[in-house]
Order: sequence, then C-alpha cells, then structure tokens
Amino acid sequence: MSWSADVLGYIRAHPFLAGWPDAKLILDSFEPKLRISLPTALPLWTCYAASGKPERAMPLGAAFALLHMASSVLDDFQDQDTEDPWVSWSLERVLSSTLAMVFLSESCLGRLETNEVAKREIIDGYAEGWLLAAVGQNLPVSGSQPVASYWRHALAKSSLGFAVAAWSGVRVVTADEKLQQAAKDYGLALGTLLQIADDCHDFVAAPNAQSPSALLASLPVVIASEETDHPSHAELSSLLKADGRPLTNEWATSVCSLVTAMGGLTKAAAIGTVYEQKAVAALSAFDPLRTNELAEYARTIFSSTAE
Repeated sequence: MSWSADVLGYIRAHPFLAGWPDAKLILDSFEPKLRISLPTALPLWTCYAASGKPERAMPLGAAFALLHMASSVLDDFQDQDTEDPWVSWSLERVLSSTLAMVFLSESCLGRLETNEVAKREIIDGYAEGWLLAAVGQNLPVSGSQPVASYWRHALAKSSLGFAVAAWSGVRVVTADEKLQQAAKDYGLALGTLLQIADDCHDFVAAPNAQSPSALLASLPVVIASEETDHPSHAELSSLLKADGRPLTNEWATSVCSLVTAMGGLTKAAAIGTVYEQKAVAALSAFDPLRTNELAEYARTIFSSTAE
C-alpha cells in the first residue's frame, strides 16, 4: 500500500503550493525519505486500523507531513547540522517558508470531510498539539535535572505530534474513546521511540558530523551526565562544559567514547525497547489484521534508525 506516496501526491496537487516556491523546494528535498516512511501516512494507517477507509484521512496525512517538514526545517536551521539548503538561508526566509507550510496544513485540515463535531475536534487537536510542541521545544535540557528535562523536551519535539496524528485518523472514523486513546498511546510511544532512535543515530554519527552540537542534548549523553557516582562523571562534566570552545569532531569522539564506557548508549537503547513494546501493546485495541504494518514498523524503527 503506497499511502505515503499518495499523501505526498495530495500535497503536490494542492493549488496553494505553487504560490510558495520555497515550500515546494522543501517538499522536493524531503520527498525521497517521506515517500517510503510509514509515519507520513500515520493518520491513514490508524483510520484503517479503526475499520475506516484510509482515503478519508488523506487531508490529515497531508497536514501532519507538512507540519513535520516545517518543524524539521526549523530544527535543522537551529542546529546547523545538515547540508540541506535551508541551513544557509536567512532567518526571514526560513520563517516565511515554514509558515507557508503551516498555512498549507491548515488548508488541508479545512478540506477534511467528516461530521462537524469530529472536524472541530480534529482541527482543535492539531492546533493544541503543535502549540504545546512549540512551547515545549523552548524548554532546554537542564544541567541540574538532565533526564527529566530531556523527556519534557522530547515529548514536545516529537511525541505530541505523532499522538495527534494517530488519534486523528481514528477520530475521523469513530467517537469510541477507547480506540481514540489507544491511537494516542501508539502515536505517543512511536514518536518517543523515533526521537530516541534519532538521538542514538546522532550520537553514533557525531564524531564525523558536520556539526556535533546535537550531541549535547542526545539521550545517551543526558543519561551518562546524571551518573554522578560513576568514576568518569567529572571528566564527562568537564567535556560537556564547552565554555565557548568550538565543538570539534575530536571533542565529539572523546565525549562518545566516555559516554559509551559509562553505559549511556546501552541504556538509551534499552529505553527504546520499552517504548517499542508500549507502541505494540497499544495496538491490541484494534483488529490485529489491520495493524500488522503499524506493529512491524514499531518493532524495526529503532534498530534501522540507530544503525
């Protein structure tokens, strides 16, 4: 089933897209990965799981994909750790192009065909979810409570959006609160799992990355930094206090070596396994014949992303 490609086709066919060349450029850059990624069509998959017709959730998939792209562009611009063209754009250009994608997502939601109550709840749900995400992303990882603050940030950065997307696909089909909650639980666990996997990938790649700045807030480093009783904690703390020094690949190699020895990467991977299990367990509320792909994706995403 090529629902992810269908979602991207729906976005490309939207008449508003032609008015924003930079938004189209961003879509062109993301399309190869999004076309083969199940989460691009997450609302369609959960709609199907709830015994609905996936095409009814097409506007939801488009809105979710657009919001995901917009937030990813802002992340890349802030971290300066990719080679994508928007990393070198001016702030004004980045803001205008991402706002364009947000407006386009709103138009997609407006084209959703369902009953008035469900449509209102879904539009409000998307607005609230991404508002909370925007607020939460401004909460930095705290040096005094690194793990607790990491989870607050991760919840906002990835988990909330996935929870809303998964829930919306069910809400367009049914008002059954049990099924809606199950979809939220799946999306929340999946989004968290993807964030952990992304952190582990960034950690492993940091010694050769264009900019290793993301290493500072990655889960393996955050976990190790809270191991105050470990003999290497003082050395790690010294490395993490950059004090204006450039974050070089040599610095990243030293941090990664120390964190790995302290068990940070192993513990992060173990937490990823817990969220994999939570995602799969949430699907038990649905017909198992309609959730095979969702379950399989959750089982494989961490290992495939962390390699």
